[in-house]
Amino acid sequence: MSDVAVSVSVRRPRLSLKTPSKPAVPREVVPVAEPERDATPRDQPSASSAPSVDRAARIDDMLRELASAADILQAASDGIASLQKWTRVGCAIAELMREASHALEVTKGVVSEPEPAPRALLASLVVQHNTVLGQIDGVARDALRGGVNLLMGDTLTLAFDETGTSMLAMGGSVCDAAGLGLAPLAPGTDLAPAAETVLAALRAANAVLRTQAQTIAANLATVRSRQLFFATLQSMLDVSPSPTRAATTSEEAANSLALATRQAIATSALALAQESQTSILRLLNRSNFFGQGS
Repeated sequence: MSDVAVSVSVRRPRLSLKTPSKPAVPREVVPVAEPERDATPRDQPSASSAPSVDRAARIDDMLRELASAADILQAASDGIASLQKWTRVGCAIAELMREASHALEVTKGVVSEPEPAPRALLASLVVQHNTVLGQIDGVARDALRGGVNLLMGDTLTLAFDETGTSMLAMGGSVCDAAGLGLAPLAPGTDLAPAAETVLAALRAANAVLRTQAQTIAANLATVRSRQLFFATLQSMLDVSPSPTRAATTSEEAANSLALATRQAIATSALALAQESQTSILRLLNRSNFFGQGS
């Protein structure tokens, strides 16, 4: 039987089977370090968010103080409007006094004993005048809000910024009957000279109330505009993301990235293992083939 010539291309695989191959060095899988968690609880604000929290608390306090000041000023404004109505009523009564006293003087010049009706009318007008003054006193006392009554001479002091450096002192005035220069009339008062005095005092009181109403309206508009400013600032702080929320979002993003990295490493390791098994099976198949050929 003649020798079988083995070509070089066939000998090389056989030699490779005899030569032991170097063992495959397993790849070292470097574990992915998980992100360090912040020791601060999520529901507790961090140190960086403390100034924002303090500022929001100060703005809440400012809004409460401004709301209280607006209530005090609104009560004073309503009281001034009511006082102006009563002074106008008093002016009408004083004009009736003047006309009635003038008519009584004319009657005295004609007859020796005037009718009792004009005298009863004058006595009734005196009572009505004193009743108006009592209503003015009651309205001034009822303007009390939050322990402050601008119609009884109290002063309202209000801070217009968060640090308390900008202050506004709104002084009131005594707007009861005595403060407005109005005095009651005693029964039997001669109204001929008194009617003009009462009418002039009521007109002066109405002018004082008009000036006071303008001052209170200006202060109320200032407080309301400041309320709107701080309410807008508070809504901006509520909408803006807090540092605690941003830190929590960053932590979750890091956790997601670490999980994706671990999944990619596991997939790569599985692919390498499958490729290694395929190479070993292919090598065994070649070994069996050449063994059968020999």
